[in-house]
Amino acid sequence: MSTSTMRVDPRAARSLTALREAVLDLASRQEPSAILVTDLVKAAGVSRKTFYNHATSPIDLLRQALTDELDAARDHAESLFPMAADDLAAAVRTRLGGILRHVSNRRAVYLSPSGDGLSPELFQLLSTRFQAAVETSIAESYRVAPVVPGFDDEAHRAVAVEMYASFVGHAYAGAIQAWLQHPETDEVEFVLDLIVSALPPWMTVRPATGP
Repeated sequence: MSTSTMRVDPRAARSLTALREAVLDLASRQEPSAILVTDLVKAAGVSRKTFYNHATSPIDLLRQALTDELDAARDHAESLFPMAADDLAAAVRTRLGGILRHVSNRRAVYLSPSGDGLSPELFQLLSTRFQAAVETSIAESYRVAPVVPGFDDEAHRAVAVEMYASFVGHAYAGAIQAWLQHPETDEVEFVLDLIVSALPPWMTVRPATGP
């Protein structure tokens, strides 16, 4: 039987939902790294065995929950304004806006209880996802990364793509971190305008396809 036709165990689905709701609630009140399995399973009303059927650690479970929400935000943005559209800047703005609204809705989870910004685990989650998205957009020819003069061989081009994507991914996550620390400027449009205005041209201008 294929994966697509396999039936989902309703009890397992309910347990996973309860666990994710519990870990999101706990993460809104304490550092993700401080969440204990004992507290998590108690809050979710499940056994430790059930927990380990779904995740290897509370951080793993939190990443799963946030990743699904990030995927949903990305897919919704793609349905509104696909990356393949002629207006790349509008597509970028639509997709980034969806991610920012997700982060805003989960502000208490993303912002460290100390108020110092994103927890290390969630900074890595966001920066890694942004980096992967930029690398994918280059691989699918939605963007063309600049070539460093004198280093146009295959090895340097491959490293350049990774470095460009990492640069942008960490810049996105860093901007979000700074934004979260200032609740007096919590408007999504503010940070969206700021980030888009700071992007290099190759991130928002469709590459030429011919003469």
